[in-house]
Parts: sequence; C-alpha cells; structure tokens
Amino acid sequence: MELAFSRILLEWMDYVKMEVRPSTYAKYFFLSTRHIMPGLGDVPAQALTAERLNRFLTEEQKGGNRVNNGALSRSSLQSIRYIIKAVMDYAVVLGYIQNSPTKYRSFRLERRKITTLDTQAQMNLKALLLREIDAPKLGIFVCLYTGLRIGEICALRWEDIDRDSRILRVKNTVQRVPNPESNGKVKTMLVIGSPKSISSQREIPLSPVLSDLFNRYFPEEHNGFLLTGSSIRIMEPRTYQYRFKRYLAQSGIRDVNFHALRHTFATECVRVGCDAKTLSEILGHANVNITLDRYVHPSRDMKRKQIELLS
Repeated sequence: MELAFSRILLEWMDYVKMEVRPSTYAKYFFLSTRHIMPGLGDVPAQALTAERLNRFLTEEQKGGNRVNNGALSRSSLQSIRYIIKAVMDYAVVLGYIQNSPTKYRSFRLERRKITTLDTQAQMNLKALLLREIDAPKLGIFVCLYTGLRIGEICALRWEDIDRDSRILRVKNTVQRVPNPESNGKVKTMLVIGSPKSISSQREIPLSPVLSDLFNRYFPEEHNGFLLTGSSIRIMEPRTYQYRFKRYLAQSGIRDVNFHALRHTFATECVRVGCDAKTLSEILGHANVNITLDRYVHPSRDMKRKQIELLS
C-alpha cells in the first residue's frame, strides 16, 4: 500500500520533536501544516519526483506568503526544502520508499538584494540616537557596531558585556514562533534560548565608540536585559522592529528592515579591510563562504578603488 506523504511527514514530526529545540520544532510544525501539507500531503510518497518537488518549491517561492499574498522568504523556503528532504530520507530508512528524489536539491532560490545604510544615512541615524539616548537607542548602536541579529540584541543582558576586557558575549536569542499546541489556530509563543548553532555563541570585541557608551550608561543593577533594564520583561523583536522604523522616519531615512544594520556592519568591516575569516566569526557564521556569499557585497566605491589599483 502506498503511503501518502502527509502520513510520513507527521510520523517524522513525532520523531524529530525530541531531537530539536522547541523553537525549531515550532517552525517545522508551522511550515509543514501551512505549506507542505496543503501542497504535497495527499500525494503518495512513492510518486514524488524531483520535477514535482521543484514545481512545488517554485510555486511557494512565487506566492507562498498567504499573509501578504507575495513571495515566501528565502529562509522559509530553505527550511521547507530541508523538511521535505529529511522526510524523504526518513522514509527510505524505514523502507516506506526505495529511493529519495534528492535531485530537487538543485533547486536554486533567487537572491534578494542586500540593503545597507549609506554613509549619510548612518550619520543621520547616529545623530538621532545620541540625542536623548536611552536603552533602545543604545541597542541600535550596538547592532550597527557588532552586527547582532534582532533576536540577539533583544536577549542581550548587561552582564553579557565585559567592560574590563571590552568584550560582548552572545549567549542567547529570542524569537516569536508558532505554537504547535494551539490546535491548528494561529497562535505564537515567545521563546528565548541559545542561538541556533555553536558558532552563533560568540565573543565580539567592543569598538572604542561602544566601550565609551557602555561606560557612560552602564547601570548599577546590571543583571537585566539591556533593552528593558528588567530581569524578567523582554523587548519583543517585533516591537523593537517598529521602534527602529520610527527612528528611521525621524532621521529622514528610507524605510529598511532591521537586518540592514547587520548588512551595513559587515559591509563596513570589509571596506576598512577586515578579513573574511575574522568577520565570519564576529557574525557567528558556520563558515567563511556564508559570510562572503550572503553579507559582503562591495559598494560601487569599493569596486572603483580596486579597479584603480590596476592603474
């Protein structure tokens, strides 16, 4: 009897639940129920070919975002592709199917243009942040000078900052993920825990600018979160994203995503001559290729400078 892909997917979900972090499982659960099951659930696993999988992924890439009626994010597409491969490999191991159509791994996702803040925008933003600076504004400064992700800055505690050694330690991250116990209803939960990989747990040297700011604003009670000052209450990433966009508007800067701070940091590091290996470790990437491929995009001025060296 041929098994439907949905049956094997659900069995794999039960298996993997004990192997991954709760936030990771919640993400798998959401993507499986919202995207994979509607598109592939009724198809017999044995009938899933590379062409069928590629067609499904292409459709998801173009219009998989049911909320905004647009393209699904690259991260979500990569996770969907991983889940399908893992389920098919699981099916082979248990003898449900003989072979897995792994050719669909050749599917290529379109890269979205990396957004950064130019020099003038950075100056405008810094000027605003330094006026009546508070903890949330200080957090933006931290991201601009360290490349922290939004979840990492929201989870950052004052005790993670070593002023004597001028080191910032990234130990945790926070994210809002779908709640798999919500009985199919779209509900979410806030999860705080260690970063997704060992390389993401890292130490970042503080620049003189950040060291000076921390020395000036370091609280007497420094066991709370940097953004809230509370040892219990945490700043929601979505809330912080909205606040960042308000800072942009007040600075007269075009609307960009919070992640543009990370892109800007990486690009600026390359501009001043930081080597790729060092930058990779500062950003918390597993290998240098991720850094070069994803975040380091030379500007027009940098390209011109390199060409002029030939003369």
